[in-house]
Amino acid sequence: MQAIGTVTAAVLMALAAVHLYRAAGGTWPGSTPTELAAKVVGDNAPPPPAAASVAVAVALLAAGAIVAGRAISAIAFGPSWAYSVGTWVVAAVMALRALGGFAVSGLMRGAPRTPYHANDVRLYSPLTALLAAGAGLVAAISPAP
Repeated sequence: MQAIGTVTAAVLMALAAVHLYRAAGGTWPGSTPTELAAKVVGDNAPPPPAAASVAVAVALLAAGAIVAGRAISAIAFGPSWAYSVGTWVVAAVMALRALGGFAVSGLMRGAPRTPYHANDVRLYSPLTALLAAGAGLVAAISPAP
């Protein structure tokens, strides 16, 4: 279970790094702020504000630390119940994001497909579903730190 927890935590932290890059003015996966917004927020939406990207990055870093602490008890500090409950919360939030993405972007039959909706169905929602599964497995199977 340590391997699943390590990979899940590493992906969460890598996603945090992407959000910090965007907060610093990075435009990947677009080449301009407008293209970035079209791919990660939706058409006709403004680019995400730096503060929002930082907030998401902080949440992702915290989620990664919680999952890592649950999977690798040697790095955990503080009450063990916080890692147990926190890992379930990470799993639930990621599952809700995945379900919401599939529901909104995947059920848009007949509506114009935007780059965001295509990315949501093909990348963002499946990734959050995998993160939910990883965190859920760690929460269910890993011994308490």
